[in-house]
Parts: sequence; structure tokens; C-alpha cells
Amino acid sequence: MAEQCSNCGRSDLMQPLVRTYQCLACGATTDMATHQEVVTSPQPAQVSATGAPIIEMDKGTIEAPANEYRPPTPVDPPAPEPVVLVAPEPVPVPQPVAEVTPAPVVEDHGPEFIDLSVLTPEQVAAIESIAHPEV
Repeated sequence: MAEQCSNCGRSDLMQPLVRTYQCLACGATTDMATHQEVVTSPQPAQVSATGAPIIEMDKGTIEAPANEYRPPTPVDPPAPEPVVLVAPEPVPVPQPVAEVTPAPVVEDHGPEFIDLSVLTPEQVAAIESIAHPEV
């Protein structure tokens, strides 16, 4: 292939297309018939499938070269707190509580019959005061 790039003059890296040659060195296209550089239209703005423009988020960022990494400067660690040995407080162990069932209450009315003839009048008065306190 004897065609030369109309932009850079190289002839070893020319790739034939349908009506042009494309230089693989500089990317320019040369017309096969006229041997002139084909002027392409400016690159259209990048748009999404809906037609909205695609905004590049990384424009204007500054990246540091990889060999200029500086590790963060260490901060002096705080002084360790003194160790105080404290015996743990004993944990009370709950003792099982035995359920106490109260004894059945039996109302004692005393003997059904009291022989008042064997008592003295003071004893009878004491019994009467216990039996009827409001009198």
C-alpha cells in the first residue's frame, strides 16, 4: 500500500475503509480519490438515549501522582490510664423460697357449757367483760 497519511505522512499504518484510509498513528482520515485529508465534523456533545446531555463528573479534579503518597502523621496516643484492681462485689444468689401454707384458722369458742356455779363472782364479771366489752 503506497498511500500516505495527508496529516502525518506515514504510510505504514494506513487502514483502508470504504472510501478513505485511516492513519493508525495520528487518527486522521485521507480520501482515496483526492488524497486529501477528510475534515470531520466536530465531536457532538455526549447525550444519553433520551437526548439529555451527559455531564462528566470528574472534570476539574486534580490527581496526585502515585509516588507522592504521604502517610498521615501519627498523633501521640493518650497516656494509658492507671489500672486499679477492684474486687467485684458479690452477687447475691436468690434462695428458693419455700411456700408457707397457713394453718387453717379454727375459731375456738371455748367449751360449749361453762358451769358458772364453780366460779367466783369476780371471775364471772371478768368473763362477762370479755364476752361483751361494750357494756
